Amino acid sequence: QPFGVRLDRWLALHRKHIGQAPDEIRSYGAWVRGSSTSWHSSGEAIDIARLRSGGRDLTSLRHDQWRDAPATELRRRLSLYWRTAAGLHHEFADVLTYLFDGAHANHVHVDIGRFGPEQPRLIRRSNAQVQAVQAMCRHVWGRTDVETTGEFDDVTRDATTRILEQAGGPGELADSREAWQAFMVATMRHT
Repeated sequence: QPFGVRLDRWLALHRKHIGQAPDEIRSYGAWVRGSSTSWHSSGEAIDIARLRSGGRDLTSLRHDQWRDAPATELRRRLSLYWRTAAGLHHEFADVLTYLFDGAHANHVHVDIGRFGPEQPRLIRRSNAQVQAVQAMCRHVWGRTDVETTGEFDDVTRDATTRILEQAGGPGELADSREAWQAFMVATMRHT
């Protein structure tokens, strides 16, 4: 699937499961001339900072701007951030958040790199994927027993299996693309 088609599918998922209808995506770019170390050079990556509609922010992926917010506001923003990230993980193999490194505190990077045209699935050794799943467990599902370590440990496996069971999803998260997709959709829907 071309990169733009995946972006369109993600936006459709966002509208359907999160209930927001952005008419503008603020980004730090999708294409960078001569960047040989990034999917940006092929136009198959984008750095998303905010989703907007009618001139106002719907979702901010600018963790750098709200990470010190009061507790109630921070919980709300983290939940929406990770629900939005779940939609991106549904469509893109490589999704880099503020947990990846400080350079991603003001945006979420997505590209199709690892799987190309295939739908993503969990790679247990991917710190970025596992950290994201752990953050979704904590900040969306309220599973504070799950630590954000980047290791797909027993606590993470048990929590994601329970979430999939509640959502009617197939098996364990690491078992299949279908389980990965089901977990991401359930996370997007959860409020």
